[in-house]
Amino acid sequence: MSTTTTMDSEHVRLLSDEATERLLNKPGTASSTQGGWMMIATILIEAWDLYAIAFVLIFIKTDFNPTPAQLGLVTAAVQGGALIGALLGGIFADRFGRKKVFIGTMVLFIVLALAQAFVRDVWDLIIVRLLIGVPLGSDISNGYAYIMESMSKGKREEMGSRWQFMFGLGEVFSILVITLMYTIFAWISNACQGAEFTAWGFYLPVILVLAGVGVSSTGDITGTNLVTALIFCLATVSGYVAPLMLSKIGHRGVAMWGFGMAFVGLILGGYAIQNDYKILIVVGACILMWGHYWDASNGMTIASMVAPTRFRATASGFGYLFVKAAAFFGAFVFPLVNEALGKAGATYAVSILSLIGFLAAKFILPELYGYVDAEKKA
Repeated sequence: MSTTTTMDSEHVRLLSDEATERLLNKPGTASSTQGGWMMIATILIEAWDLYAIAFVLIFIKTDFNPTPAQLGLVTAAVQGGALIGALLGGIFADRFGRKKVFIGTMVLFIVLALAQAFVRDVWDLIIVRLLIGVPLGSDISNGYAYIMESMSKGKREEMGSRWQFMFGLGEVFSILVITLMYTIFAWISNACQGAEFTAWGFYLPVILVLAGVGVSSTGDITGTNLVTALIFCLATVSGYVAPLMLSKIGHRGVAMWGFGMAFVGLILGGYAIQNDYKILIVVGACILMWGHYWDASNGMTIASMVAPTRFRATASGFGYLFVKAAAFFGAFVFPLVNEALGKAGATYAVSILSLIGFLAAKFILPELYGYVDAEKKA
């Protein structure tokens, strides 16, 4: 029995060797080439994750104040996870198949990469970085096995040897994206605050009159004008206070509080309009305008501050373009939305802009208070 089993195993191996030799001597197909490129391209993801962290360490130090050992672990944890992933990924790929492991590693990478945005302290970040290294290491062992099995001889060596090219591309990509993220929040912020104001704040006197706030029984709107003036007086105080808060909560804090308050104010205002609560309409408008004068305060500052000196004026102009384009859009579209959805529905719709601004401040904007740009000269 054992002799028969041994002979069968040897026969299977012989057939496998013959099939491999035949397949590897055939010209590569388009699908095998595409599959090889897909696998080698996943190395770009690893390079992105490995090197992008280097450009945000300064912000990690600011946010979490780690010890030198903790900062070292933040950087090294992903490498430790990759050690585990390289071994387990290879074993699992041989046991369960290349495709299943590939899909599993991509899902894990996406989930864990997003989880990094929600860490509360430096140890949470270290743990997530360790875990994210597992799919990164697994991807390498599985991807190389796939390349060697799916491409013809010669071509598979060329494809496999491109991994340093992909690492270099990943490094460049990470630098460009991180640099872009220094300014992209300013564009989003400028666009959201510009449309936020012109879509609701600019039409505030009309909204108050139509809601009957301050309108006398004879139709006199003097009361409405006085209420509007008081709201903008409060907004002026907000605009004065916002810069004073930078040293305490930073650009990120000012933006998050500003957009967050604007969102709450708009939701409250929409609810009050819907139910004809005139006092709540005024309260909502006050919260909105206080928040708006905070969230609008630093977009231009950030866009201008992080730009290289030789492009700074261009960057400032480009940043302001988002303010004016969004303001034009908001002023033009709000009456149409108001007609289609009603005053309350239009107000709820505008609140989406504030929510987008808040999320951009939370997940895109690194803390830039005290930022000093340095530009190396050739």
